[in-house]
Amino acid sequence: MKPNMVLCIDRFALEKQNIPLEANGIYPFDLNQVDFEDYQFINRKICDDKNEHTFNHSVGYRFPQILPYITVMDTEGKYLTYSRNGTETRLHGSRSLGIGGHIDIYDFYDEQYHLFNSPIETITQATHRELQEEIDVTAMFDTTLLSRIIVDTTNSVGAVHVGLTTTLIAEQRGIHPQEELHDPKWLTVKELKDSIDEYENWSKLIIEGL
Repeated sequence: MKPNMVLCIDRFALEKQNIPLEANGIYPFDLNQVDFEDYQFINRKICDDKNEHTFNHSVGYRFPQILPYITVMDTEGKYLTYSRNGTETRLHGSRSLGIGGHIDIYDFYDEQYHLFNSPIETITQATHRELQEEIDVTAMFDTTLLSRIIVDTTNSVGAVHVGLTTTLIAEQRGIHPQEELHDPKWLTVKELKDSIDEYENWSKLIIEGL
C-alpha cells in the first residue's frame, strides 16, 4: 500500500500574506513568497482531522492541505459543474466547480522518478495530473495563474484544506469530463447564482464573486 502523504502548507505562511488565521474568502496569494520550509508532506490520516470540536487545534489546522481547485469556463461564459462523490465523504451530495485534488508524494517526482526542486514544480505536476484525470486536458498549465487562494475556516472540511484557484477557459469540445465527475453540466452565471445552495462552500465563494 502506498503512503498517503499529501502536501500541506503552514497556516502562518498565509498570515504573512495578510490572510487572517480565521479567514473565510478568496484572497490574493503569491506562491513565490512562500518559503520552502513552510511546506510539509504529512500523512493524510493525521492532517485530515474529522472531529468537529477539535479541528481548529489540530495538525491539519496548523498545516492545511493545499489543493489546486480549477474552474472551467467555455467560450460562451458557461461553467462546468458536477456532483461531488469522491474520497471526501463530508462533501457528498454537493455540486462543485472545482477541478483538482490532493497533491500527493508521487507528484514530487517527474516521470523518470527524479525529484522536483521546488514545491511550485510539484504543484504544477499535480495540477497537470488532475486536469488530465478529471477532464482529459493534457495541455501544459501555467501555475503562475494560481494567484488566488480559497480559505474557509468556518467548518471542519475547510479548516484543514486551502485551494489554489483560477479559471481555465476552453471550448466545450476540448473538455471531456471523466466518470468520477458525476452529472456534469455547463451552466451560466445566472444559473449558478440561482442554485448556489446546491454547492460546496468553496464553490459558493467562487459563485458569489462572479
